[in-house]
Amino acid sequence: MGGYERYSNPASYPESLPYQLSRFSTFARVWRFRLWPTFHSAIEAIQYPCLIVEVLSPSTASYDRGDKFRLYRRNPRLQDYVLVDAEKIAIDLYCKNDRDRWEIFNYQAGDNIELQSVGLSFSIESVYEDIVFEKSV
Repeated sequence: MGGYERYSNPASYPESLPYQLSRFSTFARVWRFRLWPTFHSAIEAIQYPCLIVEVLSPSTASYDRGDKFRLYRRNPRLQDYVLVDAEKIAIDLYCKNDRDRWEIFNYQAGDNIELQSVGLSFSIESVYEDIVFEKSV
């Protein structure tokens, strides 16, 4: 099934397809998702992804949760929409259930996240590895 690998240097990205890169620029980290069991072609994966990951910023968080998500839901293949908080260890996962209704799962420190759309399971700490948050005053 799927898996993940971490790359910190863009020069080390493999040239092989199909795969989808999700860039966590806030975290200076790139995750490479191996999706070949899920998609028939790389073009299909890019045009109609089953997984979208967004890193939230304070200025766009409400747009990402609202209007942008409404637009993404027009994609009939979308199964998982992941919102990664950039200010604390927190991830929201919107999953489409078998009745085509969206459910939300809120994850925090100590939780494991399962992305059924790509057959991937990981700890939330692995997303935030090496991240130092600024202390609020």
